[in-house]
Amino acid sequence: MSPQRSAAGGTRLPFSLARRARFTLGAAAAVALLGSLAAAVPAGAASNRHPEGWTQVRPLSPSARDLLAEATARSPSVRSLVQQIEESDVIVFFTLRYARYQTEPRGQLRFMTRAGGYRMLLVDVESWYSDRLEQMAMLGHELQHAAEVASAPEVVDEAGLLALYRDIGREMQRGHFETALAASTEQMVMRELLTES
Repeated sequence: MSPQRSAAGGTRLPFSLARRARFTLGAAAAVALLGSLAAAVPAGAASNRHPEGWTQVRPLSPSARDLLAEATARSPSVRSLVQQIEESDVIVFFTLRYARYQTEPRGQLRFMTRAGGYRMLLVDVESWYSDRLEQMAMLGHELQHAAEVASAPEVVDEAGLLALYRDIGREMQRGHFETALAASTEQMVMRELLTES
């Protein structure tokens, strides 16, 4: 679907696209949310026993929660990655994103902040052009990147993240990196989902 021009000269989205866009968490809102969540993490929390219900992979919407639940139920690789993250000092916030263009990345990981002994990451998975299986496979891909960060304690900011991926990854486009392990994890998750179906 493409945007339509209104009589006033602005861009008007078709109803179905505009309706979907209302349910998407924008990047600015995600940053604001993460900032408030980071402030809520008590100092030294990483070394303390976690309260009941604590999780370090945190979906930011009901649709992200449902995708994560299905992926962990159906894919041993996703379950293993979630467990690795749970045992680390990394918290992964996860959201689904509607891409404007088919050429946008299908998944992304960003370093957000560190607080209370945790390093906080934001993972988003594109959901407009991807079907359910592709979304779960891409979630596995991005969780592998989060596990890579978890195993690199020197990554404490965006500069550290960039240095890590310059070292272990391959630059696909300017500022966009890929690792062989994340690509193979995505393929493995897809195989598990197709075999399990």
